[in-house]
Amino acid sequence: MKNFTFFTAFLLFTIVLGAQSSDVLDNSILVQLKPTNNNKQLSPFEKLQQGDLSDLNSQYGLTDIILTGIRKNQDTYAMYFANSQTIEDVVRDYSDTGLFVYVEPNFKGSAAGQSFELLSTLPNDSAFGFQWGMHNDGSFPLGNPQEGVDIQMDEAWQIEQGDETIIAVIDSGVKLDHPELAGRLWTNENEILDGIDNDNNGYIDDVDGWNFAYNNNNLSDDVGHGSNIAGVIAANPNNGVGFAGVNWNCKIMNVKMLNSDNAYLDGAWAINAVQYAIDQGAKIINMSWGSSFNSATLNAVIQNGYANGVVFVASMMNFDNNTPYYPVAFPEVIAVGSIDPDGQRSSPFPWSAASGSNFGPHIDVVAPGNYTVNISHTSDTNYTSYWAGTSQAAPHVAGVASLLLAQDPQLTPMQIRDILRNTADDLTGNPIEDTVGFDDYYGAGRLNAYSALLSVLSVNENSTLEAALYPNPLRDQVTTISFGTLFSGDINVYNITGALVFNYKINEPTIEAKIELPNMNQGIYVMEIVDKQSAVKIVKKLVIKE
Repeated sequence: MKNFTFFTAFLLFTIVLGAQSSDVLDNSILVQLKPTNNNKQLSPFEKLQQGDLSDLNSQYGLTDIILTGIRKNQDTYAMYFANSQTIEDVVRDYSDTGLFVYVEPNFKGSAAGQSFELLSTLPNDSAFGFQWGMHNDGSFPLGNPQEGVDIQMDEAWQIEQGDETIIAVIDSGVKLDHPELAGRLWTNENEILDGIDNDNNGYIDDVDGWNFAYNNNNLSDDVGHGSNIAGVIAANPNNGVGFAGVNWNCKIMNVKMLNSDNAYLDGAWAINAVQYAIDQGAKIINMSWGSSFNSATLNAVIQNGYANGVVFVASMMNFDNNTPYYPVAFPEVIAVGSIDPDGQRSSPFPWSAASGSNFGPHIDVVAPGNYTVNISHTSDTNYTSYWAGTSQAAPHVAGVASLLLAQDPQLTPMQIRDILRNTADDLTGNPIEDTVGFDDYYGAGRLNAYSALLSVLSVNENSTLEAALYPNPLRDQVTTISFGTLFSGDINVYNITGALVFNYKINEPTIEAKIELPNMNQGIYVMEIVDKQSAVKIVKKLVIKE
């Protein structure tokens, strides 16, 4: 790990480079037994001594076997050997026994973000001003910020602020006692601290979650990566200090699988962490890490969770290429790239000219990732540290996905992906890369939290009728509607909960109508214009200012 210090007229920031290796282990494989060879009455060692396996285990120096994959099936294991092996030979020899559905190398990977330190004259209680990704007024001191390049969180919060949806952050842990996460961390209600596995899930005293990197219940953060991500999603709002997370009420399930080098050196850590989050009831899982190895075992676990309604969000990684990394390249996962405060795809990130937000046909959307200021893992009062990477883009999306679920708990993972893509802002980045519609660099476009939430309000939208409102925003409760053609029908105004607050009927066909609204509070409303003749509907956003 290297440290570099750079000075500018405005700030000091320290860049900490973490491990970037993504490859396979040379002393471990992952195997899934065929159903006919999986006697659940036997121990793992007994199962894996069948047929020719005993000789192979001796030949390669088998030292340990760990249950992994979909744990209830009891058919998938990580096997470990005493010494480094030519892993292709090991995979071939175990596959040739005919006892397995598949045999693959175990893998390793790393997080997709790096840390920095920002010094500013702004007081701590103004730290939300640093969260340019949520509200960008052009004043952020880095990255050539452009006003309006954000995900419109200030408008989105007028529609939905979240509920107690459980969001798993599978990462490096979090600062457990940070005030910004007070009351926001999930606890396992079926477990108590007594040295016994009370809920029989295989983990002793996992009251606050489990540490798969070190196989214990210490969930503290070694490096800050997980704390930053948890803060993006769930930092306590309106407390006078620090930040505001995307979801103001959710619970963060803290599942640790990155070690003190910000890496996972064993694929079983990642696989078991994901399965744990699924088993413990997480509705959304944020995975800001990746490996170049396409693991069938990890994919099977994610497919199982997806089939049971779990929303998976992951980062594209930071190598500025179109190489698929996993889990983000799995089709069940919402794939998130990173943008800068000026709206451009992050390329490069500050730590290396060769870095940048990965791209490719599997990307879904982009979100703010560079210069993400949030909570520190070493201090309760440091509100100037930031990370940069696609790691930080993913939790913005995970947070918005949780708001969609709070608004409509019946939404499926596929519907949430479709909403995020269909409501993203297109053509907001580099015009060479950001082309009309979907492209490999920006996906469907920049995440728009407000548009996503607005799209699932209790108002139908069918935009074949044209209409324009002016002024909008309005201050005197009077708006003019220009229909563009003769119109007669209903004008309905809904508040952000979907409740009807005003109805106006136009019985005689007109091209333009002046509507005097009742005295309504400042905020965002939805105007539904329903044509009497064709029953065609169009929805317009109406903003009322003080």
